[in-house]
Amino acid sequence: MTYFKTVQYFYFLLLMLNVLGYSALLIKGIKKIWPLFFYLFTLAFTEVITLLIRYNNLLIMGEESNAPFYHFSLFSDLILFFYFFYSAMEKDSYKRISSFVFYVSLALTTCCYIFFEINIFEHNAWIPFISKTGIIILCVIYFTSLLNANKGFPFIAIGVFIVSNAAIINMASFPFYLGVDPSVRVLRNTIYLFPLIIMQLLFMFEAYLFFKGKKKELHQA
Repeated sequence: MTYFKTVQYFYFLLLMLNVLGYSALLIKGIKKIWPLFFYLFTLAFTEVITLLIRYNNLLIMGEESNAPFYHFSLFSDLILFFYFFYSAMEKDSYKRISSFVFYVSLALTTCCYIFFEINIFEHNAWIPFISKTGIIILCVIYFTSLLNANKGFPFIAIGVFIVSNAAIINMASFPFYLGVDPSVRVLRNTIYLFPLIIMQLLFMFEAYLFFKGKKKELHQA
């Protein structure tokens, strides 16, 4: 087993534990975290599809590409995190700024399909660049709003911020790695796993705070 496989399996383990943990929180009645659950579920689903395609166990319309699911996950990430941060903000001024950032990001990402005639089975660098930049700005706006609030989801914001920054470099550069020596791609993918693992640990800690009752006052709000 290579070092990449070891780190990858550890990341998958954390991801699956978070899916189970956040589904348990939903069952407990904590409705505010449903966008996080669907984000984790979509992420896990996309990872499974990618693995099936990578090991030649699945073809999509005869194509060996995860691009349709990958692009769908980028759109859903933007929508889910906007809704999550928007609903967690208390001041209308922050909500208006977040709405503006979201609609601009969504419009620009959609324009990539309309004006650049993207093949749905080809990865496009502009889609992750625009969508992840929008999520980063939403994280910054939300984190700024926390400076004047005594409750919220700081660890979620930090985790999403870290991964979105890393994703811009990793995902936007993906098309340029085609034909590159496999060892270079393995190194790039291994490095990218570390911010993913950090995010999963932060999600796990936020869920732990709910289970321990540290965030009961937020649930009751």
